Amino acid sequence: MIAGNYLFELKKFEYVESLSEETNCFSAVLFVNGRAFADCRNSGQGEMTHIRVYPEHRELGRIIEAFLKTQPKIKPEGYDFAMSVLVGQGTVTQSPHKPDMSKIRFI
Repeated sequence: MIAGNYLFELKKFEYVESLSEETNCFSAVLFVNGRAFADCRNSGQGEMTHIRVYPEHRELGRIIEAFLKTQPKIKPEGYDFAMSVLVGQGTVTQSPHKPDMSKIRFI
């Protein structure tokens, strides 16, 4: 997915169906402009996806976060709230081994 000058890709995606209860349980590495940028994890217990930016990319992380805050929020269909970041929801509905990148939003 491209947003501004940033190309976001999820790689090393692992989905664990047996642990997916309220959300999809997964782990992945987020790449930005071709470089490993952060670990992404969701335990499948209904919580948000945790994104841990690698120490060597913290400054770039602050720049990207500031950029993403300028993007419009999205309102998930069927819910009465807007989300500032939506990562992972609906990404494994087609295949647990290859996320549907069209359903991943960074805003």
